[in-house]
This record gives sequence, structure tokens and C-alpha cells, in this order.
Amino acid sequence: MKILSFFNSLLLYFLVFVLCVSYYEEFINGMEVCPLCILQRFFMCGVGVFLLFNIKGPYSFKNLAGSLLSCVLGSIVALYQWSQLLINDGVSHAPKILSLPMYVWSAILFFAVALTLFFMMFFMKREEKIKANLFVKVAFGAFTIILITQIFSAFYSCGLFLC
Repeated sequence: MKILSFFNSLLLYFLVFVLCVSYYEEFINGMEVCPLCILQRFFMCGVGVFLLFNIKGPYSFKNLAGSLLSCVLGSIVALYQWSQLLINDGVSHAPKILSLPMYVWSAILFFAVALTLFFMMFFMKREEKIKANLFVKVAFGAFTIILITQIFSAFYSCGLFLC
């Protein structure tokens, strides 16, 4: 079960990194965030919230299934954004990383996280509570900070109403 704890924390660090890259593009490079990008960020946060439940409570299939559902919904939003761009004009104004727009990377990342979650489900035999070490506690704290900043960032971009 320690391998599940490691992969759970590693996924949280990965999500923190991805959301920090999106904050860098938004605040440092000055890119305007579209509503679909904000929705994709919330689905990334949804993946992480269910992984946080695994840290505080026992590891369970329900938490991994919730993360998997957030991955599926987030990938649907990313693929929808990609399809709308291809249908409308074909010109992307999204920032590019390694010659791919960020929404394409988002779809790839959601699929990669979903595969990792399937991998974690195969190793899980029963619900079990694992004692958290420093690696896990730092992942919990870092993702909690990112989650709070995401909420404030969404209110900063959209206000109290829909974007």
C-alpha cells in the first residue's frame, strides 16, 4: 500500500506543477484565461480533492473513482475546446508549450492521470489507512494552497457570476 501513497502524492505534485504553469501563463505572461480553461482547472482541482481524501481518510475505490470522473469530464472539456477551435477558424491564440496549445496538453494530461488512476486501482485490494510521511504531508499542503488560489483566481477572473 505504500506504493499507492507514493503515486497519490506524486499525482498531487504533478497537478500542482500543471496549475503553477497555468498561473505562470496567466499572471506572468499576461495571457487572458478563457472560461473553458478555468473549467479545466477546476476539474484538475477535482482530481486532486479526491486524492486528498485518500490522504486524510482510508484509501478507497470511491475516491479514485471520483478522481477518474473528474479526469473524464476535464478531458471532455479540453476536447470540446479543441474541436471548437478546429471548427471555427483553426487559428489558436492559446499559449504553446513544445509546439502544442495548452488545451491539447490538458487533454493529454487528463488521459495520463486517468491511466495512472487505473494503475492505482489494480494495486488496491481493500480500504486501508496509511500513516502519512513528510512527502505526503507536503503534497497535501501544496495542493491545498493551489486549491485556495484557484478559487480566488476564478473569482478574480469571473466575479460571482458565470464568465
